[in-house]
Amino acid sequence: MRIPIIKYEIPIPENVKVSYENNILKVSGPKGEVERKFYHPLIKLSVNDNKIILETYFATRREKRLINTWRSHIKNMLEGVQNPFVYRLKVCYTHFPMRVKLEGNKLIVENFLGEKAPIIKELPYLDKVKVKIEQNKDETEIVVESPDKEKAGIVASMIEQSTRFLHKRKDRRRFTDGIWLYYKAGKNILEE
Repeated sequence: MRIPIIKYEIPIPENVKVSYENNILKVSGPKGEVERKFYHPLIKLSVNDNKIILETYFATRREKRLINTWRSHIKNMLEGVQNPFVYRLKVCYTHFPMRVKLEGNKLIVENFLGEKAPIIKELPYLDKVKVKIEQNKDETEIVVESPDKEKAGIVASMIEQSTRFLHKRKDRRRFTDGIWLYYKAGKNILEE
């Protein structure tokens, strides 16, 4: 069944600037800038009077799903340029002390499970994503921060997957070494 008109208005906060040209929505604010391409022949996106307007006529299920996805992406963009998205990862080990370094765009994990050769993982988007390694007495944390939620999530997941076991013979319940995500964009994963 087709719905005659679907129209959403997303308010733009005061300290955020939004422009839409050539199917690219650019959002800039006090904490950064994010841009993303939005194009579909049946969905119209426009910026008017401190509002972003999404509308479609005679939408099918596909257009309804797509317009809601766009609305979520735009809300994340508006939120990210005001308060960047933060992902926190903890370096955990039981026997062999791991060391983590960041050199350029490469993450180097040394002494993972006592291995001689370090694990080197090349990280993308480091021009738009900040990665910090914080070391306390016994704990090491990796903090990933960006106004773009997707890019921050991609970098955090690549860091987490760099120490994933590929051996089927090792029991995950017993070998808990690795880099683990515990705080994800405003949600503490451990409390869920």
